[in-house]
Amino acid sequence: MSAPWPHPLSADGEDGRVAELYALYVRPAWWSTGTGRALMERVLARSARAGYASIALWVLRDNRRARRFYERAGFTPDGATNVLTRLSSVIELRYRRSLET
Repeated sequence: MSAPWPHPLSADGEDGRVAELYALYVRPAWWSTGTGRALMERVLARSARAGYASIALWVLRDNRRARRFYERAGFTPDGATNVLTRLSSVIELRYRRSLET
């Protein structure tokens, strides 16, 4: 059975150890303008100021553009996957990154 959508917080998220980014969307007309980077920088800075040591997010496996964006922001896949059975078994990957400097 697939996890409910939206994803519930992980145990680490519930305990306040890992920030969890739910969604970051930029309209296609604003792609490649720096808008996404500016939003991500704000999310990362606020999460670090709140005391989180790391941050996690889910991204569709086949969304190569989004995966490149997150990888450029320092995220890497951590090996966790989720199958969205209600969406034709689309696969998500969990990405994480450290917020410690």
